[in-house]
Amino acid sequence: MLKDRLILALSRDPELTQAGLARHCGLASASVSNWLTGKTTSLKGRSAVLAAQFLRCDPTWLATGVGSPNWQSETVNPGGAGDGQSLDVRTVTMTASPTLAWEVLMTRDPLPRTFMLQLRDGALSPHYNAGDVIELETGLTPEPGDYVLIRLESGCYMRRLAETAPGAWEARPVNPAYSTIAGSACEILAVQVGQVLKRRGSQQP
Repeated sequence: MLKDRLILALSRDPELTQAGLARHCGLASASVSNWLTGKTTSLKGRSAVLAAQFLRCDPTWLATGVGSPNWQSETVNPGGAGDGQSLDVRTVTMTASPTLAWEVLMTRDPLPRTFMLQLRDGALSPHYNAGDVIELETGLTPEPGDYVLIRLESGCYMRRLAETAPGAWEARPVNPAYSTIAGSACEILAVQVGQVLKRRGSQQP
C-alpha cells in the first residue's frame, strides 16, 4: 500500500520528516497526512516525482509498488517546490535508461518505456534550463502540472500540461518567452518521472 511505502521511506533517515515532505511537494501538511493514513491511496504525476526526490527512491516504486525502491544516499535540496533557490549540479536519480537525441524523437516508434533527454532550450526555465537532463516515461496518463514531451509536425518540445476545460488541455511553457501549444495540435509522447542532472543555477520546480 502507498502508506506503507511512504512510512518505510520516511523511517530511513530522521531528517526525512512529514513536514519536510509536504514542503518539498508544495502541498499542505493535511495532504501528506492523508497519504500516510491511507485516506489517499494513489500518488501520481508531479507529486509522485517530487515525493520520490525528497525520499530518495524510485518514483514508480513509490507510486505503484512495482519494481525496487532503489534507495539513494544523497539528500535533495529540502526547499522543494516553491523555494526558488539555486541548486548545484547533482545526480538525483540513478538510471539505466538510454539517452535519446531530439532528432530521434520524430522518427523512432515505439520509444523506450523510459529514457533520458537533455533539454535544449529555456522553455521550462527557471525550473529547468538548457543542458539539464531529465528522465521521461511513455505510456503514462499525464495530469495537469506534469512536464510532458510533445510532438508536432514541426518537432518535439517540452512543456507543462494545463487543463483549460474538462477534457481539454494545452501545453504551456514556464518561461513566457516561449509559445503555448494547443492540445489539439500535438501528441503527448512521454511524462517526466525523474530528474537526472541539473546544471548550476536551475531551480527546483
